[in-house]
Amino acid sequence: LGGASVIVKHGSTPCTVLTAEADPVHVPAISLDDVRDTTGAGDAFAAGLLLALADGADMVAAVQRGHLVAADTLRRER
Repeated sequence: LGGASVIVKHGSTPCTVLTAEADPVHVPAISLDDVRDTTGAGDAFAAGLLLALADGADMVAAVQRGHLVAADTLRRER
C-alpha cells in the first residue's frame, strides 16, 4: 500500500480500512430501519469521509463520519 489508505465498502455491513501503518480495521455501518431511498448514499459517504479528512480526522473517524452522512441521505424523502 505504500502510504496509501484503502477503504473497502460492503454495503450495509462494516467497511474495512487498510493502511500501511496498521492492521485492517472494520468500521461498522449504521443500522437503519427507515431507509427511504439509496440514491446518492455512496456519494454522501465519500463526501462525509473527505470533509472529515480535510478537517484533520484520522481515517477511522473519517469513515465513521462518512457513515453518518450516508445514513442521513438514506433517511431522506426524494
